[in-house]
Amino acid sequence: MDEKELRKIIRQDEGLTIEFKRAKNALPGNLFESVTAFLNRNGGHIILGVTDDKKVEGVDPDCVEKLCKEIANLGNNPEKLDPPYIIAPQIVECQGKKLIHFFIPASSQGKISRMCEIYSGLPPKFKDDDVFVAEIPLTDNVPEGEKNGGLNGGLKDGLNETQQKVYQEILKRPGVMIKELSGRLQMPIDTLDKVVSSLRKKELIERRGSKKAGGYWVKGA
Repeated sequence: MDEKELRKIIRQDEGLTIEFKRAKNALPGNLFESVTAFLNRNGGHIILGVTDDKKVEGVDPDCVEKLCKEIANLGNNPEKLDPPYIIAPQIVECQGKKLIHFFIPASSQGKISRMCEIYSGLPPKFKDDDVFVAEIPLTDNVPEGEKNGGLNGGLKDGLNETQQKVYQEILKRPGVMIKELSGRLQMPIDTLDKVVSSLRKKELIERRGSKKAGGYWVKGA
């Protein structure tokens, strides 16, 4: 990763695959929550030393090596990540400041979970005996009342991946509010507002209730 590539990532908005965090001289307390979320979803880039609004603050040059070692050590700690995952942080200079970048790939269980959500709307059951097995319930075998979508349950065409994630979350949680959506999807509220607005324009979801207490529903649900 060089400065040019890093600048391209920073120019993008935070979302399901990009996250910025301030880290002047210590690791953010919620860093490994983000790592876990990326492992369980689509993977993504984490950059330390950048604010949510894409301002490059940098990491203290006297602390940057120490923070990289902490990330590598904590990634191998089952109390932080279970199962542990080897993280290889890189120090990259950008605008004359030192940043820490690392890429988290989607784990195999995360990929299986996403496919399961698409095909049946229910999470898979994992078994780890002599052979790793994942049981994926097909929509036809899911009891009525437990179905929450899937291809046969009406997954909407013409939506990008982020829109589908938000749509499915609203389908599973009728009346959900923006703040809760933001926490569950680990998506900045500004980004989420834009996605929700695009789904409303497509007339796929609607808002019900007051400004303070209202939430979002899938239309017709």
